[in-house]
Amino acid sequence: MGWLVIARFTIKEIVRRRIFLAVVILTLLLLGLFTLLLSALVGNLQRVQPADYDLLLLGIGALMAVLASWSVYLQSSLMTLLLTAGMLSGEIEAGTLSVIVPKPLHRVEIVFGKWLAYALVLSGYTAVLELGFLGVIYWKTGYWPEGVAQALAMLELGMLSLLALLTLGSASLPTLANGAIAALLFLGTPMAGFARVVTQITGESTTVDRIKTLFELLMPSDALWHAASAALLPPAAQDLIGIHQVQDVPIIGAQPLTAGMALWVALYVVVLPLLGMLRFAQRDL
Repeated sequence: MGWLVIARFTIKEIVRRRIFLAVVILTLLLLGLFTLLLSALVGNLQRVQPADYDLLLLGIGALMAVLASWSVYLQSSLMTLLLTAGMLSGEIEAGTLSVIVPKPLHRVEIVFGKWLAYALVLSGYTAVLELGFLGVIYWKTGYWPEGVAQALAMLELGMLSLLALLTLGSASLPTLANGAIAALLFLGTPMAGFARVVTQITGESTTVDRIKTLFELLMPSDALWHAASAALLPPAAQDLIGIHQVQDVPIIGAQPLTAGMALWVALYVVVLPLLGMLRFAQRDL
């Protein structure tokens, strides 16, 4: 049960970090500012009192649910990148693992324990943040997405896919290289999505479609976000925005996750940490 000991101590280490405390404080401030912003928006609408007030209120709630969840997706991903880029490589560079490894612990247990600790902390952070935003939206507008469970599952999988890539990278590469590669892939996927939208308007481009597919396979978190946004928006709102005409706008998606992509994500989340464990077991410390 060495992995359980590693997981417990890793969670304590995460909570003690100043960056974790700073992110928690900034998150609370962001929730407070979001509440004030939404209160002001609803207050202005109440003063005007349009004829279709209830419909407009629900529309604001639906739009804010997507925008707030997009913010959760970005914050969760940034938190994952900042905390886990040096999960193993940082301790190798600092020389702390050379003290732990000689003890009766398998290297696989060290990697699994650390991965489990980060997965638990980041999953909890993502869930609390998402439900906090949606709770504020429901309080102010009365809108609660029917697909909230599916959307939250997609957000969690997006975080776990980024964590899987960083786990493999941290077991194989220096911290800076690992963080840079993960950040480039994370940013490159939506950029490929923007390029695809442009080609849909100006004409078909097989090359751009292939590049976007390649990026999604290397970093599936963007595809998972599009599936999450599709779950948050009711079909009537999707038709009103017109995202079916231009599929998968870089921020909002219209289609749920395909079966093929779901299988790929499942393999991605499981196989990459396993490869990280194997690589770390053979790495010279």
